[in-house]
Amino acid sequence: MKLRSLEARVFGPLRHERFDLDGDVVLIHGPNESGKSSFAAAVETLLYGFEPASREHHALYAWDPSGGDLELACEIELDDGTRLAVDRALRSTGRLRVATNGEPARRLGNRPLEACGLPRELFRAVYALETRQLEALEGKVRAHVDELLLPRSDALDLRPAVEVREQLARDHTALWRPDRRGKPKAQRLRDDLAKAREGLRAAAADERALRGARAERVSLEVSLAGLLERRRELELLRDDAPFLRECLELSARRRALGPRVDLSALGELVLLEPTLLAREIEELELALDAPAARLASPPAVLQDWARALLDAESEIEAALDAAPRHAAERERLDELLERSAALRARALAELGSALAAPPCDEHLEAVAAIPVEALRAAAQAWAVAREAASQRRGREAVPAVWLGVAALGAALAGLVALFDLPATLALLGSAAALGALVVARLGRPAEEERTPPPGLDGALASLASLPVAAALLASPAEVMRLLDVLARVRQTAHDAGEARRRGATLGALVAGRSGQARALAERLGFELTAEAGGVDGEPSARLRQALAQACDERRRVERDTREREHAAKELATHRPALDRKRQHLECLERALRANAPEATDLESAYREVRARLHEERFVAERERELSRDSRFGRVDARLCAGDELAEVSPEAVSARESELLEIDQAIGRAQKRLGELSSRLRDDPGSQQAKARDEVLALEQGLAALEGERDRLALAEAIWARAEREFRDAHQPDVLRRASHYLARVTDGRYTRLDVSDEGEVFVTCSGRPEPLPVGRPLSRGTLDQIYLALRLGLLDHLDQGRERLPLLLDDALVRSDPERRREIYALLTEAARTRQVFLLTCHPALADEAERALGPRRIELTG
Repeated sequence: MKLRSLEARVFGPLRHERFDLDGDVVLIHGPNESGKSSFAAAVETLLYGFEPASREHHALYAWDPSGGDLELACEIELDDGTRLAVDRALRSTGRLRVATNGEPARRLGNRPLEACGLPRELFRAVYALETRQLEALEGKVRAHVDELLLPRSDALDLRPAVEVREQLARDHTALWRPDRRGKPKAQRLRDDLAKAREGLRAAAADERALRGARAERVSLEVSLAGLLERRRELELLRDDAPFLRECLELSARRRALGPRVDLSALGELVLLEPTLLAREIEELELALDAPAARLASPPAVLQDWARALLDAESEIEAALDAAPRHAAERERLDELLERSAALRARALAELGSALAAPPCDEHLEAVAAIPVEALRAAAQAWAVAREAASQRRGREAVPAVWLGVAALGAALAGLVALFDLPATLALLGSAAALGALVVARLGRPAEEERTPPPGLDGALASLASLPVAAALLASPAEVMRLLDVLARVRQTAHDAGEARRRGATLGALVAGRSGQARALAERLGFELTAEAGGVDGEPSARLRQALAQACDERRRVERDTREREHAAKELATHRPALDRKRQHLECLERALRANAPEATDLESAYREVRARLHEERFVAERERELSRDSRFGRVDARLCAGDELAEVSPEAVSARESELLEIDQAIGRAQKRLGELSSRLRDDPGSQQAKARDEVLALEQGLAALEGERDRLALAEAIWARAEREFRDAHQPDVLRRASHYLARVTDGRYTRLDVSDEGEVFVTCSGRPEPLPVGRPLSRGTLDQIYLALRLGLLDHLDQGRERLPLLLDDALVRSDPERRREIYALLTEAARTRQVFLLTCHPALADEAERALGPRRIELTG
């Protein structure tokens, strides 16, 4: 079986990851918490299903519930070439979809794949190894090896053979021990049988002692009935005593009440404390003094000057709001006037550079009428004509040039032939003269190049109104420069005129606003001067300050009006309450004086009346409570008639309690003796003897059955021991042989053989030692891991015979082995990878690099 790919859509820390596993050896490397253990769990889950098969109880769902359902998928190729597409999901329960060789998928619930062939527990014990599993050899090594051959499984209900044999021995010992030591079940049955026979003899002896108990029981029952009746009478009197005392107390308080309190003088008013009511009246009077004084003062009136300002408030605020804009417009007007003057000066200066006389405004106006573009076109035509004439003159000068060159060549030839210095100088002079003539001919401008064309003469007539410098009309280039100056002057003059027009418009607007502000100030009696805070119609500071004072005056009048309205409302609200409280105090004083005439003041009279009212209410409530009892009518009649209640006197209560105590003690003694007699009479001798005989018979039968159980357990133990030997002989030799071979290779011959004794202890043979060593201490941890790995590899080869070869997962199982032995382990894994897929998982970078060099695996890096 080989996993070609694995897709972890949601599986713990593995999210939306796809792993290409197309290799005999796959190396999974990553740091802690990167998902290596989750990858191994994903392989096991794909083969065997989710465990547990409930999403809420699965550990990886609890790791991150927000991730949703757990989902895995993979492609598997079996040993016979069959391809499976496996898709597992854990929602409320586990779900499986399997497609074979591209056929439609089948739904199989959460069952293991049919190709696995081995239970999940065996896969975990043999095919998926972790470092913590290598520590299992510390304890019962023999039992652990048996678990490899026959692993414990809750689903299969299988137990290791050695554990079953030990349990049979324990059961046998618990039933029967021939050495008579300890407390086996057979010994306990013998002891119980002896006790039962002794009880049978004692039952016959007790028969005679029970005959006189019947007469004594009859006498005790009669005496006990009389005692119980007397106790009931005394308890009834004791239970009535508290009620009688409460009735006596109620009668005494009723007589002490005197005449009832009469509060009819209050009418519907309630009884209040006079001091509290007087204090409330005083507080109301003090609270009404301020509103009354406020209404008595003259009301505030708005003055005429303030009223005039407030009537024009909107105009003043509009003027104040427009003041910043007005100032900005004035600044803009000044900027426009300054810009117009600057542009005009610049235009005059620019024009002066092209005139032969000082410029003036008439010259600027004449520039505006000049056809600059027509002049520019004529100048360009003149430049083209001059260029054509120059080219024609060059073509005519070519023969002369050649003549000069020939003369120069002849002179040089004569110089070379004669080597005569004076003659050479003469020839050079002649050549120079000839070259000068040629250059003079070529450099003389044609007459037509200096003369402007007729079209340009007509255009230049428009410049007659300007005293243009003659140098600017001598060539096309100078004319073009003159036209550029005129174009700039005309644009600058146009910009100056535009700024002047905009300034005139803005000046008219500023003058209008200044007039409006001045008219408003004159109407309100304010003068707009620079000293008063205003210039050219801007609002003055005095006007702003006067408007603020008028607003303050208006707020003062409005506040006075509100205060007077509030004072009137307070008087209208609280004055009736004050009158009611005064009337209440007068009625209260009359009622208190009538009910407590001997009181010195109202406060003491109030306390006396309150106490009498509280006592009246208590007596009435207590009488209602006691009247609910059926005994109240009889007792109250006796109290009203003046009878004494002797049963509640202290002497009667004490005597009654003493008599009750004596009766309780006598009843206790009688009941105890009666219980003893009843128990003895209930266990009559006939039934005791029958029970004793039955118990003896049952114990004898149990002892006989125990002997049969002993024989059955002995036979079962013998049969199981034989079956265990046969099973071990069939499987363990091959496993131990393969494991010994692997261990010898890994340890380079230091440890050569593994054996298991009849007692279940594993031994390893070491070279150089005559006796085998028991597997355990003092062997090193790495050696123990290698022994365990060799046992697993041997068992893996043994189990693969005739089955699908499941992949082998090693999770840091080599971390405690030294480099030399790891090289041999890599060789074993290379051999194992020829028949099965091997997964190596590690978090150690050095170990991963070493395994990659040794095995050449497909390497997968997990980053977490």
